Amino acid sequence: LTLTRRAFAQGADAAPVVPPFYYKAPPLQGLEAYYQRVLEEAVPDNGRLLLYHIPQLTQVPIPFELLERLKARFPQKLAGVKDSSGDPENLAGLCQRFPDLRVFSGNDRLLQGSQQQGAAGCIIAGGNLYAPLALEVYQAFRRGADPAELQERLSAARAALERFAPFPPPIKGLLGRHYGGHAWRLRPPLVPLPPAEAEAFARALAQAGLGPYMGWLDTPAT
Repeated sequence: LTLTRRAFAQGADAAPVVPPFYYKAPPLQGLEAYYQRVLEEAVPDNGRLLLYHIPQLTQVPIPFELLERLKARFPQKLAGVKDSSGDPENLAGLCQRFPDLRVFSGNDRLLQGSQQQGAAGCIIAGGNLYAPLALEVYQAFRRGADPAELQERLSAARAALERFAPFPPPIKGLLGRHYGGHAWRLRPPLVPLPPAEAEAFARALAQAGLGPYMGWLDTPAT
């Protein structure tokens, strides 16, 4: 609750919130009560909540029935879902069953396909590095062009990132190398990539054709 309140206090329009995941397979009623409390106590009247579906990490999926219940009770505050499962069928099901909610892909590979299903866009970790490329895929689709070639490049960037997962060490390491400063420190238990792996990650992005979208990719920190 505290972090969600703080996000809105800092000017956020919406906040993605994962389900509680210490206990696995909680009952639907428990998940509903959890999100009800977040919506009532942490989301302001002009704020919006995104349920964050990432079951490969939480092992607590967001069931469609939960969305139905929350949508009925909080039609103004419930904005939609960030689906980071990587499952195109689940993503398509969300778009088809909830056309009045905003569905975002959390997987770079599914941006074009999710838009074809009616998704609102994507929220991706790699966007911290190559948001302009994701934006080009999004805009190309919106104007009726074929974004397939751009999507291939975006998928290649995702593949490069996955080679060095989990994502915070390679992303923060590369941003820290470029921008300098101490804002890119990792919280334990995550640790920085070894220098050789950090350089390999930068090379992998360059080989994936990210140069035009990350003009600083091969420049030293200033």
